[in-house]
Amino acid sequence: MGFKQNDGDNFISFPIKGPDGDVKQAEYVQVILHPNPIIIRLRYDSDKVYTKPLYTAPIFHYTGKPMYKAQELELLKKDAEGEEQTNHMIHRLHDPSLTVEVHCFCMVLQEIDRLEEAMVDSEDRWGELAAMQLKTIQRLEMANALLQIKDQDDGLVDDILQLVGESTQCGC
Repeated sequence: MGFKQNDGDNFISFPIKGPDGDVKQAEYVQVILHPNPIIIRLRYDSDKVYTKPLYTAPIFHYTGKPMYKAQELELLKKDAEGEEQTNHMIHRLHDPSLTVEVHCFCMVLQEIDRLEEAMVDSEDRWGELAAMQLKTIQRLEMANALLQIKDQDDGLVDDILQLVGESTQCGC
């Protein structure tokens, strides 16, 4: 269930070395899309299930790799203008690993957005708590709470010394 024949538009190159040392491509593949996409492969002559992370294949040029600007990458974002057309063009490339890499990019962006929102919320909450702490400190200062607590501590020592003295006088 969920596996596709590893040929045509679904072909993903991943040679598997068999127990006898021969190397063959997987007959069936299944791509699992999540923030770290993986591929599962099966061969006819083996009961093993093979998995590995799935990344798009690099294309090497003597002139180096392109450097994308943020506005160029906007094209790949979820809910971007022309998203349906972009997805159609990616599908027409017949490269499942590239489809997975674009999906991974979108998932990472969504997670970054979620964390950024959580950080903003946390900053707001931190500000509220810091203000509350300052107000509490002011009230403690106005009540001279530390002196009152120290006086209680000194009084406790006096009470203990008095008890010890009374018990000594009684011969206990």
